[in-house]
Amino acid sequence: MKITSTELSEVKIIEYDKHVDNRGFSYLILNKEQLEQAGIDFKYVEEYVYLSEKAGTLYGIHFQNNPKPQAKLLYCIKGRGIDYAVDLRRDSPTFLKWVCVELSEENRKQIFIPKGFGHVFISLEDNTKNVMRIDESFDSHKQA
Repeated sequence: MKITSTELSEVKIIEYDKHVDNRGFSYLILNKEQLEQAGIDFKYVEEYVYLSEKAGTLYGIHFQNNPKPQAKLLYCIKGRGIDYAVDLRRDSPTFLKWVCVELSEENRKQIFIPKGFGHVFISLEDNTKNVMRIDESFDSHKQA
């Protein structure tokens, strides 16, 4: 596993090795111990799969603030897209700064987006499927 910091130090890019043999291939999607060794404490409670039927489909900015802020781990299982992480913490020196990464089934990259950050996903191909894991359930109550 390779974990890379971005210009927004709390946002991480995670890449897992692909193991190929005569049966096909496999790769690890999540390893709690390796994430913790890299300083990522992430225990997800929900997992969503999104299908973008058309290239250019935009999801975002997804964001949930106090009292139930969310951290997210996202990756693509079919097609490809770009995921943006946007710092929405008003007291942060990087407020409104953003980073992005291409997520695809080929590159097996994931993006970890910590609490206080929003994210946007744009599909680059028809029928793109991406997965989002969150550490806090969606809060159905409107916030002022």
